[in-house]
Amino acid sequence: PIINRFGQFSLSYTREGADRIRIRRSILLRPGRVRPRHFAEFRAFLSAIDRAERAPLVVEERRS
Repeated sequence: PIINRFGQFSLSYTREGADRIRIRRSILLRPGRVRPRHFAEFRAFLSAIDRAERAPLVVEERRS
């Protein structure tokens, strides 16, 4: 999970059977305004979420 003063984000993948993957995303943004002195930190928070969303998902065939 990604957690800081602005909120939190989590992303998980669960394989369900041979041909399904469940993707779960959760984002919580804390209420309030982002003050100018915190813009860089807020931008870093959003960038971390963006990187997590863009990360490739590699699926390999199960071998028995």
